[in-house]
Parts: sequence; structure tokens; C-alpha cells
Amino acid sequence: MFLKKLTRLFQIVLLSGMLLSHIEIASAQSNGGGQAQLVEGRAIIVRQGKEIEIDSYPMDFKDQDLIQTFDKGKVQLKLKGGDMIFMEPGF
Repeated sequence: MFLKKLTRLFQIVLLSGMLLSHIEIASAQSNGGGQAQLVEGRAIIVRQGKEIEIDSYPMDFKDQDLIQTFDKGKVQLKLKGGDMIFMEPGF
């Protein structure tokens, strides 16, 4: 009887943990955007058809922005959740 209750409690705790982790993932995905900072070369943000130069100072980008690097452009992105991404042109 005790083992059965303990197993049931473990299942409830495990299920609760799984649900909470999905809530965190969903909230992280809804917080699009962050900051872009030029490391080297040239890069732009395209927002609603307008081009915005990225420079060496951190600048905000939004969820629907397109970030484009040129030949030697390297950009560091810091997402709102704190994750860092480094972009450069692929060869």
C-alpha cells in the first residue's frame, strides 16, 4: 500500500515537472527579439522593408526582423532570454 502511494506521488511530481518545463519553453518562445551588436564588417536589420545599419553599440531587434550580414560581417545577438548567438556569412 505504501509503495503504491509513493509510486503515485512520484508520478504526480514527474508530471508536474514536465508541465512546468513546457510552460517555461512556451514563455521563452513568445519573447522574441533581443539586442544585436556588430563585431566586424557590415550587417543590417531589415524591418518592414527598411534597412537599419548595425554598429558596434548594442541595438534592439524585434521578433519579425531580418538580420543580414555581408561578406565579412559578424554579429553577436543576445536574445531576451539571455542566450547568445554569433552570426557570420556562410561559405
